[in-house]
Amino acid sequence: MAAVGIAFLYLAWFLSWFGTFATTCTGSDPKSLAGGLVLSVGPYLVSFACLRFARINPLGLIVALPLMLLLVRQAYWGAQLFIVVTVNGRSACSHMFGEEFGPSQGGWLEQVYAPYYLFVSLGAIAALGYAHWCHWQERQSTA
Repeated sequence: MAAVGIAFLYLAWFLSWFGTFATTCTGSDPKSLAGGLVLSVGPYLVSFACLRFARINPLGLIVALPLMLLLVRQAYWGAQLFIVVTVNGRSACSHMFGEEFGPSQGGWLEQVYAPYYLFVSLGAIAALGYAHWCHWQERQSTA
């Protein structure tokens, strides 16, 4: 169960992070972020469900270590995106391309991207930690 959860986390991270690499932002509309969000919701939900009942041993944490580092980077990116879109009122395209694309025009959907990237990243790290904590508790009770 833990291996399935970690595999789906890798897939979900790839799908959501792939959405951050846009080739164009027509009319300051970051369509690739919406695609990444939609494609990654299912794998994130499956991984969270699997990790809820999983027990991750130290070897599993070693396998998940690159993913945890990537998730920290994604959470940082989501926090930056939140500042650009919500605080500064600029388009998410401004953050993705590093140049000015004008004010945010995506409406409520553009306001959802940053919290999504931030919360799924932190939630995935918490789920991995919880699964390892459950393994550790189980080992302590049998010792």
